[in-house]
Amino acid sequence: KYQEEQRALINTASAYGESVKDVMESARLWGRMYKDQATVNTLVSQSAKLAVADNFSMAESTKAVEAAMFQYGLVAKNSAEALAYSNKIVDVYTKLSHNAGVSAQDLAAGVERSGSVAKQAGISFEFLNALIAQGTRATALSGSEIGNMLKTMLASFNSDKAVKELNKLGIATTEVVNGVTKVRSAQAVLMDVAVAAQGTNKDLKDLWIQMSGGRPKLAA
Repeated sequence: KYQEEQRALINTASAYGESVKDVMESARLWGRMYKDQATVNTLVSQSAKLAVADNFSMAESTKAVEAAMFQYGLVAKNSAEALAYSNKIVDVYTKLSHNAGVSAQDLAAGVERSGSVAKQAGISFEFLNALIAQGTRATALSGSEIGNMLKTMLASFNSDKAVKELNKLGIATTEVVNGVTKVRSAQAVLMDVAVAAQGTNKDLKDLWIQMSGGRPKLAA
């Protein structure tokens, strides 16, 4: 059985043009979390797929997939779940990086810094990545900086300064429901920000800064 497992990893290296050494190291890293070899092999294969598609090293792609799964609390019970979870992550990174003018490295760095907070706020993985992509394009900041901004933003988007900047774009942070004024959800507000960004030529840097607590650049 051990030889079969090793052969599967060697086949993955061959299929994706990665070195056997790098693939074995990826397996070692995934093996820290998962003891089922089929699950490990699946995650190594998905890491190799991301590495080839988006110019990651095997170590970088392994970290990117692992961090995204960890941030969103995705723990695979078996190889089928591992495939479903990791495939979603790889597909989002690859599609956005190829179609939205942002690197998968920036997306992964942003998710690593903001994913768990975004998940707690009810923001989907797909939407978070769209925000990171929009943020990097609008501000020319790195994915890690945008990720840190988003993490802080989720606690700051109702501040007076942020509300002022949002209102300039016609975005409301409250709504009236059955005669009662309520704060709109983070995803609803940020969805409006993303839509506004596509339809304006304004420099949105001030908006991002104020929504992230007035910090022009947060440490990566």
